[in-house]
Amino acid sequence: MAWRLGQTVASHVFADAPYRLSFGAAFQKALRFGAPLTANGLGLAVAAQGDRLLVGALLGPEALGLYVVAMLAVLVPVTLVQRMMGALCGAALYNSGGDRTETLRRIARAAPAVGAFYACGGLAFANTLVALAFGPRFVLPSLGLALLCAAALLRIARAEPFTSLLLLDRRTKEAALGNLSAWAGLLVSAGLMLAHPGVESALFGRALGEAIALSVTFSLTRPMLGAAAADFAKALAFACLLTLIASLPVPGAPTALVCAALAAAALTRILIRGEAPARVGAAP
Repeated sequence: MAWRLGQTVASHVFADAPYRLSFGAAFQKALRFGAPLTANGLGLAVAAQGDRLLVGALLGPEALGLYVVAMLAVLVPVTLVQRMMGALCGAALYNSGGDRTETLRRIARAAPAVGAFYACGGLAFANTLVALAFGPRFVLPSLGLALLCAAALLRIARAEPFTSLLLLDRRTKEAALGNLSAWAGLLVSAGLMLAHPGVESALFGRALGEAIALSVTFSLTRPMLGAAAADFAKALAFACLLTLIASLPVPGAPTALVCAALAAAALTRILIRGEAPARVGAAP
């Protein structure tokens, strides 16, 4: 308390000019930039709890417990991944100056590879870690885990370079619209849970919401991406193929681990050499 009070007093004492609240051009500029981000934050907070409300109301407390643990194990860590990517990508785009084409293309190739590595790793280890931490009752069925990891892949893939690009160009309305479009998944989840009660229905809605948000975000930023748009589409197709293969039940075969290794190899090559990912169906 004393530290905060001292900061407040010192900031007033040593300021070059007295603090005044003005509704002039500077305030209006800040409001235009920050208001969509505020709405975006509030919307994401509501959406983060809305799916839990739907699951608890439509499926009951046992399904809610399974859903919350699954989200905690797989999707919550995605926020940390997104923040790290945002800091690195934002700085890289800012430092590239006026000619950011190559930087943009490299990020567009790398982001889906990060998502594939995370998703395949989740398919390989998530249920094992959940069983150790929470008990075997909270282990997800194979389909549910596949849907959740697909949602993780899509969420990571839609983070960059789109968010940094929109923020650097002060297009916060488009950034908010892309994020909030994931709300559509809640409506789908509600309908599916009514028709086919089960956690998988909720997770399908979550994955579909992420796919919708990615589509909207890509459409809004398509004119800004240039050649990076095609790079991103190819890299995303490769990442989705790896994740799909990793989710296939192959008894005795470490398919998910192999796919995670392939995603890591592709990411390493992109970051070191700056080359495009391998074509879909070819080894990276």
